[in-house]
Amino acid sequence: VSFISRDNDKECKLLATLNLKASRKAMRSSAFTSAESYIKIGISLLGPEHWSCQTALSLEMFDTAAKIALCNRNWNDMKYYLNEIICQNLPTENKVSAYIVKMNYFFYHQHFPQEGRDIALDALSKFGVIFPKKHIKCALIKELIKTKFFLRGKCISKIRDHFVMEDERKMCIMQLMESLVIYTNSTNPTLSFLVNLKMVQWSVCHGISRYSAVAFSVYGLFLCGIMGNIAEGYECAKVAKAIVEEFNGIPESVFGCNAYINHWVEPIHIVEKRFRQDYDVLMRTGNISVALASRRISNQMSLSSGRPLASIEADIAITSRELEEHNNERLRNLLLPMWQFVLNLMGQSNDPQILTGKVMQQDDLLRKSEENKDYLLKSTINFHQIWAAFYFGDLEYAGALVKDIQNIQSTNVGSFLVWRCALFDGLTAFALARKHQSYKWKKHAAKVTSKVRRWVEKGNVNCKHILFMFEGEMAALKGKNETVREKYSAAISTAARFGFIHDRALANELFGIHMLEIGETYFAAHCLKSACELYSRWGATAKEKHLSDKYKWF
Repeated sequence: VSFISRDNDKECKLLATLNLKASRKAMRSSAFTSAESYIKIGISLLGPEHWSCQTALSLEMFDTAAKIALCNRNWNDMKYYLNEIICQNLPTENKVSAYIVKMNYFFYHQHFPQEGRDIALDALSKFGVIFPKKHIKCALIKELIKTKFFLRGKCISKIRDHFVMEDERKMCIMQLMESLVIYTNSTNPTLSFLVNLKMVQWSVCHGISRYSAVAFSVYGLFLCGIMGNIAEGYECAKVAKAIVEEFNGIPESVFGCNAYINHWVEPIHIVEKRFRQDYDVLMRTGNISVALASRRISNQMSLSSGRPLASIEADIAITSRELEEHNNERLRNLLLPMWQFVLNLMGQSNDPQILTGKVMQQDDLLRKSEENKDYLLKSTINFHQIWAAFYFGDLEYAGALVKDIQNIQSTNVGSFLVWRCALFDGLTAFALARKHQSYKWKKHAAKVTSKVRRWVEKGNVNCKHILFMFEGEMAALKGKNETVREKYSAAISTAARFGFIHDRALANELFGIHMLEIGETYFAAHCLKSACELYSRWGATAKEKHLSDKYKWF
């Protein structure tokens, strides 16, 4: 660079362009420090009047520099680059990328979702696209009716062959709406669904684009998680995937498909594997926020799918370090209840039922969730509390927590935690119905069973063994011992077939307890011994010890 004459505009522009290309290539390799060096050299080669003489190159340089600064958490540099772009007298279309970087900063790094939302809504209003800040639910119903009208008579699976959107201005609006949908999905789901319905309408009326993948992904979540239409939601997920492949998109666009749709139809261990693969791709492309979210969900799914606990704990520790490095406290807090629960199961806490130990204090994290009004965090804690309470025999506490089960389901719309939570909701209800001869708990158990049966009938392979367990419990309440034997045998074999080693252990445990109650001591011994062996293979030494100690006399 020192050998280049600053008066030679042609050479400076050429070298600046080469540095821009080098910085982008370094970003794709996650070499963000090198990328920063290249882009700063490139910017230094721009002339004093570069915004008027080299507008396109300047825009690309400063936009890339802002994204690199975001990845490196150099907030002052990022703000400088963004302000340079936004204060220029340029068309709004040229500033869209800068607005999105700014939204990312507020949503993921500063945890001010309100500010991030306002930036997006303000940018959209400059294009003449207005979304209400109040009475959003009324607007949502109106837009849903309109969307249904646009899709009337159309086969969702054929949308992938729809004509392509060519209007650049509309593409910019779609890009802004896509970011708003992704960023508000967990903090303001009503607004997220409202904006997404507009994206679906535009994709049908004005043609599909790479942003239509998110539109149909989240619309599929809406159909699956809220409307209960799993088949049509899954078709939307397939359309989203086809659009990503058509436009050479990145996994971010189908993040919602894997997180909220595919697990309703596909085995969860396959979906979990996809998240691990997506994490690698997203990190290489510099999309760190979504990459870290993918890794966290991968950790959660691995626990629900029955991966060995030692492997899960090692993965969680790595995820936690990465979240700390990127200053993402909120995602790390969401990881802590599961991490502590895994440690509890492995026997690394004083009381396995309470989420207090090496990585968190249960009361402190609950208080933090209340103070910050972080309902997703609170529901995550409650879910693992129910699981721990049921596993270690505190049915009354589990029953008290189950009363708030609706809050867990409403803050995890479409998530696999919905059907995973139903397992312990139903089993707790059956256990309390049997213990207290309670009609109220029996009615609740029947309600949860009906819900799980609908999911299975609609194709959820992950819930088959859960339904068999519930049917076995219902038969036990009615004294139909042969049906109990039939249903629990089916639950055990189905859980084994789909790799749910922990649920296979649980089914053996519950079956053994029932056999013991009716005097089938030989069969009970076989089932309880199998349960202990399976818990041990899973790595749950505390649960194995709890079960062994409880039936030591037997």
